[in-house]
Amino acid sequence: MERNWGRGAGWLWAVLCAGCVAALAIWLLNREPGGDALDGTGLLIALPGLFVALWSAYMALSVLRIQAPDTTALSALLARQVTLAETRERTRLLGDVGTPIDVRFTLRPAPAHNAAGAAPQGSLSEVIDYYRRLRPGRLVITGAAGSGKTVLAIELLLALVEDRGPRDPVPVRMSLASWTRMPTATTSRDIGDAVRMWMRRHLMDTFQLSRAAATALVEDGLILPVLDGLDEMDGGGGDAPRARRAMRELDAYRYGRPRAGMILTSRSAAYDALGTHARDTARVEIAPVSAARAHAFISTHTQDPARWHDVLRELDTAPAGPLAQGLSTPWRLTMAVTLYEQRDPATGNHPHTPADLLVPARTGAEAVRDHLVDLFLHHAATGHLPPPGRMTQPQVHARLHVLARHLEDNMGGTRVIQSRALSGIDLIPHELWPLVGNRRVRAAQVLLYLAIAALVIAIGMRFLSSDVDHYMGFRDIPDRELFIKLLAMLAPILLFGVVQAWVRVWPSTHRLGPPSLRSPRDWGRAVTRLISGATTGFLIAVAVGSIILSIINVSDGNFHFELDRYWLWERNLAPMFVAVGVLFGIPAGFMFGLVGGVFRKEVSEVGDPRRLIRDDLLVALITVVLSLAPSFLLGFVSVPDIPVLRDASFGYMLFVPLAGVLALVTVGLASVPASVRYIVFLLFTRFGRHRLPWRLGRFLHWATQVGIMRTAGTAYQFRHRELQDWLAHRPAP
Repeated sequence: MERNWGRGAGWLWAVLCAGCVAALAIWLLNREPGGDALDGTGLLIALPGLFVALWSAYMALSVLRIQAPDTTALSALLARQVTLAETRERTRLLGDVGTPIDVRFTLRPAPAHNAAGAAPQGSLSEVIDYYRRLRPGRLVITGAAGSGKTVLAIELLLALVEDRGPRDPVPVRMSLASWTRMPTATTSRDIGDAVRMWMRRHLMDTFQLSRAAATALVEDGLILPVLDGLDEMDGGGGDAPRARRAMRELDAYRYGRPRAGMILTSRSAAYDALGTHARDTARVEIAPVSAARAHAFISTHTQDPARWHDVLRELDTAPAGPLAQGLSTPWRLTMAVTLYEQRDPATGNHPHTPADLLVPARTGAEAVRDHLVDLFLHHAATGHLPPPGRMTQPQVHARLHVLARHLEDNMGGTRVIQSRALSGIDLIPHELWPLVGNRRVRAAQVLLYLAIAALVIAIGMRFLSSDVDHYMGFRDIPDRELFIKLLAMLAPILLFGVVQAWVRVWPSTHRLGPPSLRSPRDWGRAVTRLISGATTGFLIAVAVGSIILSIINVSDGNFHFELDRYWLWERNLAPMFVAVGVLFGIPAGFMFGLVGGVFRKEVSEVGDPRRLIRDDLLVALITVVLSLAPSFLLGFVSVPDIPVLRDASFGYMLFVPLAGVLALVTVGLASVPASVRYIVFLLFTRFGRHRLPWRLGRFLHWATQVGIMRTAGTAYQFRHRELQDWLAHRPAP
């Protein structure tokens, strides 16, 4: 169940306000009369008023966020993005052939599990009419490996979008392998909520919808889940606890009285082994491609059928032979036509003859599969689009084997980290770090923050040890006490980085996109975010500066927080607080206001999973750049109104920018733990048995372009489960 963060945020803000008011009251009570012109009573009245104003701004922002969106317009935008994404995926799956095989399917009736209106037979070309007749609209597509389940589901999805009315649900394809957080509760309410939560999370991650928009679409019944790969949740083994639990949850998912519509794909053997089937559904079984249909497909999709004479004759004379069985799935048949119809760009000749298929056919149908997969990978690695980094075919094969082997090890949901089962299908770049060990990458990330903190302390000890009496009001203190003070100043940043690296096991990435400022509500939300972010950043910067100066000005060698009553005002440091708040807090708060949703479309498909890392690193870069100028400004510019800067020694002027830059780099890295973890993970893959390309995102994108991989939301997947299994068990070509 989701937590009620609104109530928690309210209590947290109330405690913070009360603490600040109490601290101010204690300080004013200890202040000697007549020490300065500060109106303490005015401060006690103004400070709570400021907190109330900030809380009102926060509540106004919350109201803007929860206003009911126009689900009709949102669903139309979402349908457009779904059409673009699935059209690209259809093109990748079909390759140069371009036309899917018109596979046939038959109804597999089962007592108490049938949907009304199901016809006994159907085909891919008529699947939209077949589905429209079902009541409720719940269809389960089963078949053997490579039988065309995903292609059939995509054809149905695109047909539904093309024929969609304004209030019809939008079909959205979701990989069941990505359902890694399975709920433990067993009540019907929790089960129904689990499905809605997962669908909402998918819309937010894949199409960058806001939480309010995703919730509204799901609750209004405007999402039709197209669930791909039920058999891949547990690796296709005999025991499938996650798949069984998913079936129970999907059966409990309703919209009104009837069960909600869905489209589900699974391998036949895995679906039968579950022992429990989806209720009120029509289960159809895709039939293998017969020798006659394979003959017809080759004859109509090749430029010169005479080149295929030997293959066509073998299909006619031995319709149940090894060659016919090897080409009995759309995946293999399409791959065979694509590979043997390719021409050499230099000569224009065909590098391979279709008669070569007869050689592995003498061994058996599996030999035909191995021959086609090996030839496919060879053409991908040596084709018109070369692999990045000038990798050879054996190197490409070895890198793909590492990824496939990692997925193979995750099959069955046996590897669980922080209540999340590692996926055996999805390759999400910033979540691949368990490939080299569950704790190794996180420990290295913590050491990175410690190393930066040690460097800041070393710089401080070098430049401040001889100059502390001159400008910061220190007494004559030993280096040990200076070290403790520097460490205390760095403790908040260091603690923040360690928590982000070790406690947050699965950090999320930031999202950026073009601004969506089309309505007054959008403008109001943007202005509120920017003002609240800048104001909060200013107050935090002033508070942190006060704490740091309190630590610096200790009255003796003991480490405690004691602020000299007149120290702030005698040395005229109040303007310095304001300068720090303006130069550091406002840019940082402004940046986080942008990241919080101003620059984000209402509906925007991720498309390229590499965008997650790019946006995350861009957030860190902008955060650091916005604060670099203030860092150097405080170090090198003399401000006449701030004696502590005017009288600063050269050591101080060097320490502030150098230490400030390193501290800002630490803050920037700590603010994007997902990207930092990804980079540390890539460093670990430079050696050992888990060698991967340094530019892994570029390599995965290339694999998608040549047809080895495909994208599913924010993840990469192997184009076909058969290809993944083949690579997992073959470390070399």
